[in-house]
Amino acid sequence: MSEVKEIVRTTCPRDCYDACGIVVVKRQGEIVRVKGDPDHPISRGTLCGKCSLAYNGAWRDKTQRLSQPLKRIGAKGEGQFVPISWSQALDTIAVRLKSILATGRSHGILQTHYTGTCSLIAGAFPLRFFNRIGATEVDPDTVCNKAGHSALQLIFGDSLNGFDPRTAKDAACILVWGANPSASAPHAHKHWLREAPGKVIVIDP
Repeated sequence: MSEVKEIVRTTCPRDCYDACGIVVVKRQGEIVRVKGDPDHPISRGTLCGKCSLAYNGAWRDKTQRLSQPLKRIGAKGEGQFVPISWSQALDTIAVRLKSILATGRSHGILQTHYTGTCSLIAGAFPLRFFNRIGATEVDPDTVCNKAGHSALQLIFGDSLNGFDPRTAKDAACILVWGANPSASAPHAHKHWLREAPGKVIVIDP
């Protein structure tokens, strides 16, 4: 009897702008391989080295991944946590938020909505909730990203979101300044080299 193979198409959860498409191959309910989705318009069936190694290596080990919330039971820094259910976690958060709001100190709640994995995919979904309760926000997102936005505003007069790498083929000249797209933007690099008919200039300080 042959094993039943299941194909699941999804999106890489890492916090990258390409939001690469991935194909998960499962047999008997277990993941056996993860590869790039050839139908994805940006990644075109490829994965960066980091994700290809992680998805087909350590991350396939269930014992090395968190599968439920953990609650701290000791002092900060002691590393003492116990697993709890999602319902318990949500109830704990709700009780804590309500107790703070009851004191009229909503500004004492600090939310950062653009951290960790799934950030780009999740987008700004929690902002309406935190705005409603009057929480303090790290604007526009995380501290590290804010530094980049501020630098772009000082240099160009506004913060830029970059460009669609598929439009590289329309450029007469592409200037890469202080970046290594072959390592940090492999899919954009792939399009620049193969499709850009113009000149590519790299300034590497």
